[in-house]
Amino acid sequence: MMTLSKTLLRMLPFFAAITILPVLLPVPAAAMDCDRTAGIGYDLHTSKHSSSLDRSTLEQARKYYEQTLSNCPDYCRNHPELCNNLGDVYKRLGMKDRALSLFRSAVREKPDYGDALFEIGMIFEEKGLLGAALDAYLKTIDANPRDREAEAHARGLTDRLCGMNGYGRTATLGNTLDKDALFDSVVAQGAFDRARKRFNVCRKNIFVVYTALQNILFASGSAALDPRSNEQLTELAAMMAENRKIRLVIEGHTDDRPVRSVIEISPGVYCRNNDCLSRERARSVLRELTARGIASGRMTAEGYGHSQPMDRIDRSKNRRVQLRMGRDN
Repeated sequence: MMTLSKTLLRMLPFFAAITILPVLLPVPAAAMDCDRTAGIGYDLHTSKHSSSLDRSTLEQARKYYEQTLSNCPDYCRNHPELCNNLGDVYKRLGMKDRALSLFRSAVREKPDYGDALFEIGMIFEEKGLLGAALDAYLKTIDANPRDREAEAHARGLTDRLCGMNGYGRTATLGNTLDKDALFDSVVAQGAFDRARKRFNVCRKNIFVVYTALQNILFASGSAALDPRSNEQLTELAAMMAENRKIRLVIEGHTDDRPVRSVIEISPGVYCRNNDCLSRERARSVLRELTARGIASGRMTAEGYGHSQPMDRIDRSKNRRVQLRMGRDN
């Protein structure tokens, strides 16, 4: 676990002058000056060594930090350290999802914020999202090349991934991949390739990464999305909205049953083979994501027909939408 000296940054010089009262008072209902409430939270947060911080002190720090954000919702824009510090408090209180959201907010305002990036990596690693964790550790090293702790974690994850035959996820009907799991499997290939080159390790020529969505469904012989696809599409749109630099290739795949005649798969669109059918299904996903606010220029749709089966026996598994990173990432 990181110490406070690594994780926290002093936000304003006068914070050191703020003292802690012997009796911790509840946060007043009236709005206090945001710099002052942030400073009180910081002094509470750093009042003891990180290993000695008790839950009561952490809760008091949390209340003052949250009061700051309540009174000044844009405070993190100019002081991303506040979101980082509040994320650290939530992490120590065991609320990892809230902590992750705050660390991400800090990085959104300060993309090279190494401490927040490292904490994101730690949470992802604890969740078993190895691709996302490795991506975060590599960004930490880019921000601070002397960060030996981030380097050790990145090397360790690279070795773990190298020992696997592949890395990826498959979502089946009734099993939705959330936005973090999607992000993890989409960035894993690029992160692994960067790490292998940086550390000069792992001589594998092929490292298979895939994100197969068998829960994005279409009517038979059609490119019209089945309503049962909505939950997975919602998570996919959320992942893209949260990670604005990602470019995505959306692949359509079919089983090997041939298209026996020219079929109208959507109004005015006709196909005579599986290549066409799979491509139009991928385009339907792209259009749906665009309708949900994702810029169409960030996405490409491709169709592979039945040329890349996942399962030689159960052909239903071959009907899928698959995702991978675009080249500009």
